[in-house]
Amino acid sequence: MIKIVDLVYFCHNEYDQPQQVIEKHGPSLGFVNFIKGRLNISFVKHANYEGFENIDHVPFAFFKSCNRFFYVPFKTHRYIAKLDPDIVIVEGLSFPLQLMMLKLFLNRECIIVVQHHGESPYKGYKKILQKLSGKFISLFLFTSCENAIPWINA
Repeated sequence: MIKIVDLVYFCHNEYDQPQQVIEKHGPSLGFVNFIKGRLNISFVKHANYEGFENIDHVPFAFFKSCNRFFYVPFKTHRYIAKLDPDIVIVEGLSFPLQLMMLKLFLNRECIIVVQHHGESPYKGYKKILQKLSGKFISLFLFTSCENAIPWINA
């Protein structure tokens, strides 16, 4: 069975209970009931809480983190590496350094998919890191071609 990790680097420091994060991400978790039992999926979230929860027979891991551009959550990466996923879906394009570091923890065959969440391309040195991180990404997901155009042009 294919092993997938859905990873959100953005840290909700205002939440100290896992259920708060689940409620915040609820609209984007609707697909889980359709794939449960067909794919082995795990979720990794960041908040002001650390622990593991099994919600409706789906594993969720929560790690403390921060939203600083150069902060790398090594504990999160070690956990994901232990899961030995076939695919990691990274939610958002705002954490290029973290994504590149994650790739160092994964097996060579692991596919990294990044889903756009409305971000705009960075400028300056952050833009350079975003471009470099593109070499570590197997697939980009955009909701429309129009949303991808600024990224293609950058």
